[in-house]
Amino acid sequence: MVPLIFIIAVLGIIVLALVIGNMMLRAARKRYETSMPEEGVMVPAGDHRLFALIKGEGRPPVVFENCLGGHAFLWSLIQEKLSLKTTTISYDRAGNGWSEDRKERATSDAVVFELRTALRNLGFEGPYIFVSHSIGAIYTEHFARLFPESIAGIVFVDPISTDVSRLDEVSSTTSSKYGTTEAKMRRNQRSAALSRIGVKALLRHSLQRGLGLDRLRLNEEQRRLLVDYYVLPRPYAISAAEMNNLAESCELIATLGPFPEVPIKIIRHDSKRYIARLMNDGYSIEEAKQVEETWRNLHQKMLDLSTRSEYLEAKETGHSILYDDAEVIINAVEDLLNSEKFEDLQEGTSKGD
Repeated sequence: MVPLIFIIAVLGIIVLALVIGNMMLRAARKRYETSMPEEGVMVPAGDHRLFALIKGEGRPPVVFENCLGGHAFLWSLIQEKLSLKTTTISYDRAGNGWSEDRKERATSDAVVFELRTALRNLGFEGPYIFVSHSIGAIYTEHFARLFPESIAGIVFVDPISTDVSRLDEVSSTTSSKYGTTEAKMRRNQRSAALSRIGVKALLRHSLQRGLGLDRLRLNEEQRRLLVDYYVLPRPYAISAAEMNNLAESCELIATLGPFPEVPIKIIRHDSKRYIARLMNDGYSIEEAKQVEETWRNLHQKMLDLSTRSEYLEAKETGHSILYDDAEVIINAVEDLLNSEKFEDLQEGTSKGD
């Protein structure tokens, strides 16, 4: 039988750790909420405001659409380099980063109308080049089908397809645990719950390593603020909400108008590296290969969105290509900017009427 004194000691340690974690959580929240960069703007987007960073001048404007739980700072290096060529706009979707919460549910319809409103309130009418990572591709495809005249070109970075349900159909105990939409939603819900009781704050040093922020070449202030942000429940709660509405969003997009005939580039991860990562998560090699083959098929099908599409595989990269090879994204956008189609645009201003 375990001695009572031992049980009391263990419980005391747990309580003390949670008290410390909550103190660290409050400190991180205060630092983050009071450290919005001066160059950032809060722009009205309906009944709330979105945070945006605008750099550079010229046309067409480049708009960055984040991954699940993403943050405007994740594009810092890419935005800085592309801002030498044209206007660049990174922003946080409602409920993310410094952006305010929305009253509506987190569907692609809400995201697109908020972004359209915010861009107009900033004075940018387009057409835009979108650079969209992961689930950001869902929102960009919705935007492109709804407002085709506002699209000049798109760079999809390891995009999630509107046929994402096919990944859910890759059935195995492992993929059901790690890879399905429902599993990702549950994982973010658990992360939000752990954050609320201070566990994420206690583990901030291991969290920083896990986030891979060193690969983004951020300055120390940006890195600290991002770590502060990811110990908060906010990014995980809104991620769970977006995943919960993903199927509905994909169904809605299928009812919209045709995709515009614009140049698109699809940059996908390195297959071997992605399979290795899946196996590290517990997949068997057969399961990992099946999941990767489904990913590849979905990306290849996205080429049919436009006859002016191009398919690129970023070597030695995982899903977070902007961490692993920012240059391949920069080069893809610059190729679009250097095309003859945009010469007239670049001679004008980047602002709307």
